[in-house]
Amino acid sequence: MYDPKTVETVSGEVVSVDKITDRGMDSGVSLTLKTAKETILVYLGPGWFLAKKDLTFAPQDQVEITGSQITFQKKPAIIAAQVKKGDKSLKLRDPAGIPAWAGADTHSASIIGKWLLQEMIENSEFKHPNETAKKNG
Repeated sequence: MYDPKTVETVSGEVVSVDKITDRGMDSGVSLTLKTAKETILVYLGPGWFLAKKDLTFAPQDQVEITGSQITFQKKPAIIAAQVKKGDKSLKLRDPAGIPAWAGADTHSASIIGKWLLQEMIENSEFKHPNETAKKNG
């Protein structure tokens, strides 16, 4: 879960943009980010929320991510609070980690109420990209 005490900012190149899906839930969006020291998974938020924003992401984009460092499947990951790309910025969470989409949209009260990124990730078939890289490399 998002922890304001572990917030840091990292910069790097987007390697891939991925959807995380779970049964009965809307899809979430994550980035694989290559920084100077590691390749790290970055969780952004629900696809419907990001689709309404004017900031999109693609491989080779240079971005700066501010968010909470977490451990997912024993590997480092970040739950993003803010993403900067060029002169544009996308706020995803407030300093306490409250999602920008919580209560801000009438997309679906059940999704807004229940859409917890951590649970969605843990309950999905999603594998950390570093595990995939080890198998393929």
